[in-house]
Amino acid sequence: MHLVLLLLLLSGSAWAETRPHPVKAHLVSDQNSFQPGKPFKIALYLEIERGWHVYWKNPGDTGRPTQAEWRLPTGVIAGDFLWPYPRKFLVPPLVNYGYEGEVLLPFRVKIPGGLREFSFAGEISWLVCERECIPEKQNVSLRLPVRPGATEPDPAWRKAFDIARGEIPRPVPPGILRVEQTEREFVLAPRGLYRAFDIPASAQAEFFPLDPGVVQASEADPSGLRLRKAAPGSTSTLRGVLVMRAEGQVWPLEVEEMVEPLALLDRAPGSLLLLALAFLGGLILNLMPCVFPVLGIKLMALMESSRASSSLLRLHATAYAGGILASFWLLAGVLLLVKAGGHELGWGFQLQQPWFVTILALLFFLMALNLTGLFEVGGRWVGVGQRLTEREGVWGSFFTGVLAVVVSTPCSAPFMGTAVGAALLRPGWETILIFTALGLGLASPYLLISAFPDFLRLLPRPGAWMNHLKEALAIPLFGTVAWLLWIYEFQKRGGTSAILVASLFGVFLILGLRRAARPWFNPWRLAVLALFFTTAAAVPWIGSRETTRESGQQQNAWMEYSPEALEAERRAGRAVFVDFTAEWCLTCKVNERLVLNSPEMRSFFRSERVALLRADWTSEDPAITRALAGFGRAGVPLYVAWPAGAKEPRILPQVLTPALVKEGLKP
Repeated sequence: MHLVLLLLLLSGSAWAETRPHPVKAHLVSDQNSFQPGKPFKIALYLEIERGWHVYWKNPGDTGRPTQAEWRLPTGVIAGDFLWPYPRKFLVPPLVNYGYEGEVLLPFRVKIPGGLREFSFAGEISWLVCERECIPEKQNVSLRLPVRPGATEPDPAWRKAFDIARGEIPRPVPPGILRVEQTEREFVLAPRGLYRAFDIPASAQAEFFPLDPGVVQASEADPSGLRLRKAAPGSTSTLRGVLVMRAEGQVWPLEVEEMVEPLALLDRAPGSLLLLALAFLGGLILNLMPCVFPVLGIKLMALMESSRASSSLLRLHATAYAGGILASFWLLAGVLLLVKAGGHELGWGFQLQQPWFVTILALLFFLMALNLTGLFEVGGRWVGVGQRLTEREGVWGSFFTGVLAVVVSTPCSAPFMGTAVGAALLRPGWETILIFTALGLGLASPYLLISAFPDFLRLLPRPGAWMNHLKEALAIPLFGTVAWLLWIYEFQKRGGTSAILVASLFGVFLILGLRRAARPWFNPWRLAVLALFFTTAAAVPWIGSRETTRESGQQQNAWMEYSPEALEAERRAGRAVFVDFTAEWCLTCKVNERLVLNSPEMRSFFRSERVALLRADWTSEDPAITRALAGFGRAGVPLYVAWPAGAKEPRILPQVLTPALVKEGLKP
């Protein structure tokens, strides 16, 4: 028996001596000394025999990453490995990630003052594989002297450290990489990276997931890089390394993108139904308050044209429809170009820019003054006024159509949100078709009237009463300017809208002085202007008080939206309601005043312990834009409810009632 045990021990010892050691580990530094109190980098250097490989921090389907257990002097702190991008090792059907040949794993070390010599040691463990896999361990150490002055580089390792720095992924700032998900895959659109990192558009992309069990395989196609999920379902975060290769160069990029819940593209209506919804939404848009000022202008133009020939009426209606369609096509083109560049925009994006709000406020202010008779611009700008030549009248109708689209963007009519949201998730030609249907819906009442001009015969004959109507129509235009001033104040803060108010008053004085030689001022006009400028001057003060009041009232109710906050509340098992809104969205403000902030709903939210998140899209916010796209929408308002414990969200209609909200949050 003793002989058998002896033979076993001898055979085990012999096997241990002959077992291959395909990896050798060393601790190295790119400098010959160190300065106490200053952090610096050292690295673990692994020499790997040909045909063998070790593993990345996510080893893939099998394997184990390299690990270290350091024995550190008092006060010395070692950071984590900075992992260079890996390569794939395919053993179908398995995929692993790791390194072959050699690899340098740098890490930061912080050393306290007072040390005379730096001594660093530890035990390194790894798994190395070829046809077989061998777990190994090795002790490593490094000693460096103290030098009070500047340290000298170690020429033997300086170049290797420089190469390793170029292989460590750089973080991608939020909003540059566009990530969407469906039930079974992620789609990465890397076009935004080209400009941000100066990468050629011909670059090929490869993705290495950081979290095990999330991504199974990847495949490049014209729409981007498709990553097949390891299991169907929704994932809130995609983390990994995206490696771009082109012209012999490599750009490793670190990706950590919050991915919104499953896009509703797979559940979106069919193309024909989307076209019908877009047309109906455009038709209803005529009744929304955003478009009312332009409707008044168009009404005046129709009255003045009521005795014109049928052919001229049809020409004006066609020009008006042409202005609407041209604007919608331009808007769709801009959205598609920005989307192709890897960024996101949505419905109403131009009102997120203070400069655009300024231009719009000035335009409406001039239109209002024009309707009061302070000056005449001509039909090519507003489509109303004195009798126009045929060419001027047609251009007036065209630009009135353009203006109708510009002012309609703060509103989102029923049925329109579904159509526009789906349009931006569809191929480009479908997007153009859906926007065309939207434009035809907006223009359809006037096209219908021009097709049946006898309706216009029922209107009163043009006369002096029209001048009074024109001046009355200036009132909603002045109101629109005050509303735009409110938006500007909300975007810029700090009372900066006072500068814009002063500029408008200066424009009024200049035009008024030019008109001084002719009678214009009367009590009615002065009262309207006094009311407007009093309201406008109060906007900065009212805006600051309103913001303070609302935040004081609701600081314990509404929380700022973020994907992390949403995920945390859902994990806690609470019901969640998300309000995607903007200060320039009139539909949003009506819903907030009449429903969401009503005493009935505040009491309901408290009693049911509903987590309330508000995503404010007044100014540009890529995270909120991506969230909207994740729910199949391109603009606000959007209301999303998660009953307690629910896995899937419920999207509520754009016009809310208390009953709809309560039903949406019911388990």
